[in-house]
Amino acid sequence: MDKWGRFAEKAHNLFLEGVNMAMEDAEATFREVTDKTQAWMDELVERGEEQYNDWFKPTDTATNRLHRELLTLLQEDEAVAERLLAHARCNYPNRSEKWYYEKVISDLKRDRCL
Repeated sequence: MDKWGRFAEKAHNLFLEGVNMAMEDAEATFREVTDKTQAWMDELVERGEEQYNDWFKPTDTATNRLHRELLTLLQEDEAVAERLLAHARCNYPNRSEKWYYEKVISDLKRDRCL
């Protein structure tokens, strides 16, 4: 192989090494961005859950009493209580929180013949 052939081969190899290094750097940066994005999304979900809990936490005495009654009917299953309340909120918008509790409790008692 002549000088120009060796030169071209070395240049080609250097180019490939550079491309390989750039790809490794890009991959590392991508992993870092992905990890940071996931951490950010986890934080947003946590904040959203906290905000949701603040919004829908029973605040007045009557609602607290109804909340306890609902949980008693559901054997303390908070997740089911939240699903039933969310369903009532969706089906009957613009009602008071007390009304939703009364509706869910009334429906449960009706369906269970209590």
